[in-house]
Amino acid sequence: SDSTVVITAPNTTISGNVEVRSGNKLILQRPNNAIATEISTDVNGTMILDSLNSEGFKLQNNGTDLLEIGNVSTGATFAGNVTVGSTGAAPLLFSKSTYGDMDTDAFYRIKFQDQGGVHNDVGIGQTATGNLGFNITAGKDFLFNGGTDGNALTLTAGGNATFAGNVNIGVNKYNLTVNAPT
Repeated sequence: SDSTVVITAPNTTISGNVEVRSGNKLILQRPNNAIATEISTDVNGTMILDSLNSEGFKLQNNGTDLLEIGNVSTGATFAGNVTVGSTGAAPLLFSKSTYGDMDTDAFYRIKFQDQGGVHNDVGIGQTATGNLGFNITAGKDFLFNGGTDGNALTLTAGGNATFAGNVNIGVNKYNLTVNAPT
C-alpha cells in the first residue's frame, strides 16, 4: 500500500537503512516547508537530483563548497583545480556550435579573464567554423615562449612583431635574411 511518512520532529535519528521504492521520490523541504529538492531514479536506475525551484546544488565537504551548480544560465563553479582527461588518448572537445565576432560571447570557447564587457576579455574562440581566434585586452601583447630558451616572438597590440632571433624569408630562389643585432 502507498503511504507517506513525514518526520517533523527536530533531531530525529533513524537507525538502519532508509529505502524509497517503487519509483517514489525523497523530497527535501526548505526550512519554510516549500519543496526544494527531489531525489529519485529513472527507469534505468540513473539518479535524478532535481532542484524544483531552479536554485542549483552545492557539494560540500565539512561545510566548505567544493562544487556549486547553479541554474542553466549561471553554470558551475569549482572550488579547486579541475582535471579533464588525465589519462587516455581522447582530446578535450569543445562542441559549442555557435560562432560570433570577437566582441560577442558567441566567439569564446575558452575565456581566461572576464574584463567586464566582452571585447576586452582574454580568451580563445571562433568567429566561424574551421578558424581559431585569440583575443587579449587592449594595449597588451601576444607572447610566444620557447620553453627554457625564453621569449621567441612578441606581437604588440599595435601590430608590430619582435623576434628573439633571425628572420629568414625564402621565396623561390631569392632569400631575404634579417639578422638580429649582435
